[in-house]
Amino acid sequence: MRTLTTLCAAVVLATVTIGTTGCTDAPDGGTTPSAIAARPTASASPGLPEHLAILHRPFAATDAFPESEVAASTLEEVVPNSQRRAGERDGTTYWVAAASNGGACLIALDVDQDSPDDYGMCGGTHVPAAEVLVTMDGDDGHRVSLVSDGYTDRGPTALHEVVPNVWGN
Repeated sequence: MRTLTTLCAAVVLATVTIGTTGCTDAPDGGTTPSAIAARPTASASPGLPEHLAILHRPFAATDAFPESEVAASTLEEVVPNSQRRAGERDGTTYWVAAASNGGACLIALDVDQDSPDDYGMCGGTHVPAAEVLVTMDGDDGHRVSLVSDGYTDRGPTALHEVVPNVWGN
């Protein structure tokens, strides 16, 4: 269920254009406007979660996500430009983002525009090491969880890595 498909393509194209031209700090210690748009700001968050290394890598053009009706409600909690694309599996792309309250968010978007499997969820007020942070059930009955760095699981009902920091059954 996407309402801004044309706009999404324009946003992705603009992001790719900015990403390929490069963004650097200005000689006077400031930043160019496009560099500001590609980084979370200190004033927008108490800090990026410590135990999610994915959030500490530089923003890339592939980290931008298209706007969708379902993800828009989650975006209210996401620190602007903190999202990082964790990967894609079986037609669903996963992003990890910092939440404005110090927690973390998991956003999942299905490439099928009619799919009900677009969802996002934020949780917690901090991110401990090696723990499940957020769990969501998809319409297909599969569960996915956002986990912090160092997470492991064992046993017959154990979660398994889907993409970095995203585990499922």
